[in-house]
Amino acid sequence: MYPLYVGYNYLIRGYEANSFYKNGNTSTNGFDINQLVGTKIAVANFEVRLPFTGPKKLAAIESKFLFTDLNAFFDIGLAYEKGSKVAFRSEPSFLGTRQNPRTGAIEDVYERIPAMSAGVSLRVNVFGYFVLEPYFAIPFQRKDVSGGVFGLTFSPGW
Repeated sequence: MYPLYVGYNYLIRGYEANSFYKNGNTSTNGFDINQLVGTKIAVANFEVRLPFTGPKKLAAIESKFLFTDLNAFFDIGLAYEKGSKVAFRSEPSFLGTRQNPRTGAIEDVYERIPAMSAGVSLRVNVFGYFVLEPYFAIPFQRKDVSGGVFGLTFSPGW
């Protein structure tokens, strides 16, 4: 089965694939991009939205054309495969080594742990055609970044 990736910014914000390779740092304490790839995934998101601009009765600032929401969010997700050992902790433990069936290379095996992030975002409805959502996320399991990560999500409609 084709591997699934749980780090897309519409699943768990702060874990985009291209952000893992900054400064040549590809792995820290067993949590790397491989923790986000598997044949099965589980994702949960929690958001609190405050209408910022929009209809007078709903939003803080009245606008007939620009509809926006201020959001606070918490994302959590897990990617795993058959036979993976799942643990709920901040860093995965080393389990041993194995030969990768796809490439034949010897690789380290770690427990699978959930990736979590929290942050704030601004959803902007662009005339009902698409939604732009710039966000600032703090990815809790990533030790290769200090502080948070900025990103941008596009989605159709409102």
